[in-house]
Amino acid sequence: PYLSMRRLASDGRSRVWSAMPTSYEIEEWNLEGEIQRSFVREVPWFKAYYYQRVVDPDSHFQSWLADIHWLGGDRILALIHVGSDDWRQHLGPAAWAGGERYFPRWDVANVHDTVLEVIDLQSGRVLTSHRYDGYLVRFVGEHHVAGYKEDGDGNPSIEILRFKLNGGG
Repeated sequence: PYLSMRRLASDGRSRVWSAMPTSYEIEEWNLEGEIQRSFVREVPWFKAYYYQRVVDPDSHFQSWLADIHWLGGDRILALIHVGSDDWRQHLGPAAWAGGERYFPRWDVANVHDTVLEVIDLQSGRVLTSHRYDGYLVRFVGEHHVAGYKEDGDGNPSIEILRFKLNGGG
Protein backbone atom coordinates (compact mmCIF):
# COMPACT_ATOMS: atom_id res chain seq x y z
CA PRO A 1 0.00 0.00 0.00
CA TYR A 2 2.96 2.38 0.37
CA LEU A 3 4.33 2.03 -3.18
CA SER A 4 3.11 5.51 -4.07
CA MET A 5 4.77 7.01 -0.98
CA ARG A 6 8.38 6.41 -1.95
CA ARG A 7 10.97 8.92 -0.87
CA LEU A 8 13.04 10.27 -3.77
CA ALA A 9 16.43 11.93 -4.18
CA SER A 10 18.28 12.79 -7.39
CA ASP A 11 21.72 13.91 -8.49
CA GLY A 12 19.98 16.19 -11.02
CA ARG A 13 21.57 14.40 -13.96
CA SER A 14 21.18 10.68 -14.44
CA ARG A 15 20.46 8.94 -11.14
CA VAL A 16 17.42 8.73 -8.87
CA TRP A 17 17.27 7.03 -5.48
CA SER A 18 14.04 5.63 -4.11
CA ALA A 19 13.15 4.39 -0.63
CA MET A 20 10.02 2.83 0.80
CA PRO A 21 8.97 4.34 4.14
CA THR A 22 8.19 0.93 5.66
CA SER A 23 11.54 -0.79 5.09
CA TYR A 24 15.15 0.30 5.24
CA GLU A 25 15.90 -0.26 1.56
CA ILE A 26 17.27 2.32 -0.86
CA GLU A 27 17.30 1.65 -4.60
CA GLU A 28 19.24 3.47 -7.29
CA TRP A 29 17.50 3.87 -10.67
CA ASN A 30 18.66 5.28 -13.98
CA LEU A 31 16.53 7.60 -16.10
CA GLU A 32 15.43 4.69 -18.30
CA GLY A 33 13.59 3.24 -15.30
CA GLU A 34 16.06 0.42 -14.67
CA ILE A 35 17.16 -0.44 -11.17
CA GLN A 36 20.94 -0.23 -10.86
CA ARG A 37 21.51 -1.42 -7.28
CA SER A 38 19.84 -1.79 -3.94
CA PHE A 39 21.00 -1.20 -0.37
CA VAL A 40 19.20 -3.02 2.46
CA ARG A 41 20.02 -2.28 6.07
CA GLU A 42 18.92 -4.81 8.67
CA VAL A 43 18.84 -3.39 12.18
CA PRO A 44 16.76 -4.37 15.23
CA TRP A 45 15.17 -0.91 15.47
CA PHE A 46 13.68 -1.07 11.94
CA LYS A 47 11.72 -4.18 11.06
CA ALA A 48 10.18 -4.04 7.57
CA TYR A 49 6.39 -4.12 7.42
CA TYR A 50 3.65 -3.82 4.79
CA TYR A 51 0.77 -2.33 6.77
CA GLN A 52 1.11 0.40 9.33
CA ARG A 53 -0.89 -0.50 12.38
CA VAL A 54 -2.33 1.74 15.04
CA VAL A 55 0.27 2.80 17.60
CA ASP A 56 -0.13 0.42 20.52
CA PRO A 57 1.93 0.42 23.72
CA ASP A 58 1.62 -3.37 23.88
CA SER A 59 3.74 -3.88 20.75
CA HIS A 60 6.93 -2.54 19.18
CA PHE A 61 7.21 0.88 17.54
CA GLN A 62 7.12 0.81 13.72
CA SER A 63 10.00 2.85 12.35
CA TRP A 64 9.43 5.01 9.25
CA LEU A 65 11.96 6.05 6.61
CA ALA A 66 10.79 9.64 6.27
CA ASP A 67 13.25 11.12 3.75
CA ILE A 68 16.49 10.65 1.83
CA HIS A 69 18.94 13.27 0.56
CA TRP A 70 21.77 12.95 -1.98
CA LEU A 71 25.08 14.20 -0.58
CA GLY A 72 27.20 13.76 -3.69
CA GLY A 73 28.97 10.80 -5.21
CA ASP A 74 27.46 7.60 -3.87
CA ARG A 75 26.46 9.00 -0.48
CA ILE A 76 22.86 9.24 0.71
CA LEU A 77 21.61 10.73 3.98
CA ALA A 78 18.63 8.85 5.43
CA LEU A 79 16.15 10.31 7.96
CA ILE A 80 14.30 7.62 9.95
CA HIS A 81 11.62 8.03 12.62
CA VAL A 82 12.05 5.63 15.51
CA GLY A 83 10.37 5.38 18.89
CA SER A 84 12.02 7.28 21.72
CA ASP A 85 13.28 5.15 24.60
CA ASP A 86 10.16 6.02 26.63
CA TRP A 87 7.62 6.55 23.80
CA ARG A 88 4.88 4.61 25.54
CA GLN A 89 4.80 7.19 28.36
CA HIS A 90 4.00 10.00 25.91
CA LEU A 91 0.87 8.50 24.34
CA GLY A 92 -2.42 10.07 25.21
CA PRO A 93 -5.17 8.17 26.98
CA ALA A 94 -6.76 5.28 25.14
CA ALA A 95 -9.69 6.06 22.87
CA TRP A 96 -11.97 3.96 20.71
CA ALA A 97 -13.01 4.38 17.08
CA GLY A 98 -14.69 1.83 14.86
CA GLY A 99 -14.44 -0.72 17.63
CA GLU A 100 -10.65 -0.41 17.84
CA ARG A 101 -8.52 0.99 20.63
CA TYR A 102 -6.00 3.65 19.69
CA PHE A 103 -3.67 6.05 21.47
CA PRO A 104 -3.47 9.60 20.16
CA ARG A 105 0.07 10.92 20.01
CA TRP A 106 -0.16 13.81 22.40
CA ASP A 107 3.52 14.64 22.41
CA VAL A 108 4.90 13.91 18.94
CA ALA A 109 8.43 15.13 19.67
CA ASN A 110 8.71 12.87 22.72
CA VAL A 111 7.15 9.82 21.07
CA HIS A 112 9.69 9.99 18.23
CA ASP A 113 13.42 10.19 17.92
CA THR A 114 15.07 10.64 14.53
CA VAL A 115 18.01 8.63 13.25
CA LEU A 116 20.20 10.29 10.62
CA GLU A 117 22.58 7.99 8.74
CA VAL A 118 25.09 8.66 5.96
CA ILE A 119 25.30 5.65 3.68
CA ASP A 120 27.98 4.96 1.08
CA LEU A 121 26.01 2.99 -1.49
CA GLN A 122 29.14 1.95 -3.42
CA SER A 123 30.62 0.11 -0.44
CA GLY A 124 27.30 -0.66 1.24
CA ARG A 125 28.53 0.84 4.53
CA VAL A 126 26.96 3.24 7.00
CA LEU A 127 29.58 5.97 7.42
CA THR A 128 27.96 7.66 10.39
CA SER A 129 24.79 7.34 12.45
CA HIS A 130 23.29 9.89 14.85
CA ARG A 131 20.15 9.62 16.95
CA TYR A 132 18.43 12.99 17.43
CA ASP A 133 16.12 13.49 20.41
CA GLY A 134 13.11 14.90 18.54
CA TYR A 135 10.97 14.66 15.44
CA LEU A 136 12.75 15.78 12.27
CA VAL A 137 10.41 15.67 9.29
CA ARG A 138 12.12 16.45 5.96
CA PHE A 139 15.30 17.70 4.38
CA VAL A 140 14.96 21.28 3.16
CA GLY A 141 17.51 22.35 0.58
CA GLU A 142 21.14 21.34 0.75
CA HIS A 143 21.99 21.78 4.44
CA HIS A 144 18.74 22.11 6.39
CA VAL A 145 16.16 19.84 7.93
CA ALA A 146 12.67 20.69 9.21
CA GLY A 147 11.63 19.57 12.67
CA TYR A 148 8.17 19.49 14.25
CA LYS A 149 7.29 20.04 17.89
CA GLU A 150 4.38 21.06 20.06
CA ASP A 151 4.27 23.20 23.18
CA GLY A 152 2.58 22.12 26.42
CA ASP A 153 -0.83 23.15 25.04
CA GLY A 154 -0.40 21.14 21.83
CA ASN A 155 0.31 24.15 19.61
CA PRO A 156 2.53 23.03 16.72
CA SER A 157 5.65 24.70 15.41
CA ILE A 158 8.20 23.97 12.71
CA GLU A 159 11.87 24.61 13.27
CA ILE A 160 14.46 24.67 10.52
CA LEU A 161 17.84 23.33 11.60
CA ARG A 162 21.13 23.54 9.74
CA PHE A 163 23.21 20.40 9.62
CA LYS A 164 26.89 20.01 8.88
CA LEU A 165 28.68 16.79 8.09
CA ASN A 166 32.28 16.72 9.19
CA GLY A 167 34.97 14.91 7.23
CA GLY A 168 34.23 16.17 3.75
CA GLY A 169 30.41 16.05 3.91
